[in-house]
Amino acid sequence: ASAKVSPEEAAKLGIEGTELTPHGAIRAGNADGSIPAWEGGIKTPPAGYEVGGWYLDPFADDQVLFTITAQNYQQYADKLSTGQIAMLKKYPDSYKLNVYPSRRSASYPTEIYENSIWNAT
Repeated sequence: ASAKVSPEEAAKLGIEGTELTPHGAIRAGNADGSIPAWEGGIKTPPAGYEVGGWYLDPFADDQVLFTITAQNYQQYADKLSTGQIAMLKKYPDSYKLNVYPSRRSASYPTEIYENSIWNAT
């Protein structure tokens, strides 16, 4: 049997204009803007993409916002996993985390969204 949610929760799901995405994530971004709102994700291939060719990076021009290292990880510790912290401690001279702008680029065909919503009800 598949899991169901309450009718009230299911009513929050939608492709557009609802509190939750079709898969149940919060549509809105966070308060400080570091996580943007979900607006449907990438809907068309990046310029230059050819069917059957290599995948292109749609964010190739993004710049690193900051880098987390063994020397500064404490100020980001509440956002890091235990494993990331362990790696920073074990390899202080070579392991680092470059942080880029957050994206909510995931997208699926409309049929997938519709079936996800249907499955929740």
